[in-house]
Parts: sequence; structure tokens; C-alpha cells
Amino acid sequence: MADPTRQGPRDAVRIDLDDREEVARWAEVLGCTPAELRHAVASVGALAERVRHYLARQKPPANDPLM
Repeated sequence: MADPTRQGPRDAVRIDLDDREEVARWAEVLGCTPAELRHAVASVGALAERVRHYLARQKPPANDPLM
């Protein structure tokens, strides 16, 4: 059963793509969509820090004139 008081993912080190709640929480924490999260995990593995760095490299800078 889900714990409605929990604010973040259960495991702060690994991302569990088999748990829908975890995917939603990690996507929120990392500022991406669940699809982007799944792609990142497929690219660099389930370690949260690697996924965080991967996603950061994928986002254009906020002052990008092309955006």
C-alpha cells in the first residue's frame, strides 16, 4: 500500500522502473517526464546520480535563444 506521507522515492540511490509510484516520484524530483526518465535509465542505468547528470546534459540552457 502506498504511503501518502512519503515525499520522495523509497531508494535515494536507485530508480525502480517497475514501480509506477517510484517512476512518478523520480520524474517529479528530476524535473522530467516518466518517458524521459525511462529513456535516461535505459541509457545510463538505474543509479539516480547518473540519471540526474544525463538529464541535465539533455536540457538546453534556460537562456538558449533557440527556445
